[in-house]
Amino acid sequence: MKKIVISVLLIFTITISNCLAYTISFSDIDNHWAKNNIQTLAKEKIISGYSDGTFRPNNSITRAEFIKLLISTVVQDGYFTTDYGKYNHWASSYIEEAEARGIIYDNEINEKNLKKAITRGDV
Repeated sequence: MKKIVISVLLIFTITISNCLAYTISFSDIDNHWAKNNIQTLAKEKIISGYSDGTFRPNNSITRAEFIKLLISTVVQDGYFTTDYGKYNHWASSYIEEAEARGIIYDNEINEKNLKKAITRGDV
């Protein structure tokens, strides 16, 4: 699942902008098949990994993480269309931007839903 999402986001990234010259690295991707893709998405600020310096490439992507990836791909200039503060969640600005753009609906948002692994159907 993560392979599909990373591949789709990489295609978006390549078509939207040029790759930056510096390298982003996470402590747990050195021998991973998607290392170059992960680094490219990190350079484009679409992914950021975890605060402990890892990316955890074999973990499932949660719905909240996918929303962040999707909105980071769409909003390249950092300009969000709404004021935020509706949700108490690390991804609240991305969630509210997805709502504002009609990608997700308010009735789909709750803490339990956001922590669930996203399915191919949801993607």
